[in-house]
Amino acid sequence: MAQTALFNRQDGNAGAISTADPKKLSAFKLGTEARPFAQKDQDTLNASLFAAVSQNNLEHARNQLDAGAIINARDSNGRTALMDASFFGYREICRLLISKGIDIDAKDNAGRTALFWAKENCKNEIGELLKAAGARE
Repeated sequence: MAQTALFNRQDGNAGAISTADPKKLSAFKLGTEARPFAQKDQDTLNASLFAAVSQNNLEHARNQLDAGAIINARDSNGRTALMDASFFGYREICRLLISKGIDIDAKDNAGRTALFWAKENCKNEIGELLKAAGARE
């Protein structure tokens, strides 16, 4: 049976390794030991939040937030989980993130907001949800 380990890549994006070979998974885990334990835990929570959002897994996203994932965590492009959820049109994930207090008007490295990503990808329902929650044009 394959096991999966989530991690934060050097470029800041979430990553995962899945293998049925326990030696490979152990070697991977050993390679991540250089960072302080608390930082690794935080990185894992944040990466798991981004993974849950990308998979539209509401329960897992909620669990990661409840476990301490940073709601306004950013990927290497400065995007938040709300930007990703808006990009894909995941309404319930957007509602969860808004209810937990995410910065609705946060801008990525290129100055784009969650509302921009919703509009850019014709996710009109998400755009309306964001505007109703106070997102600025």
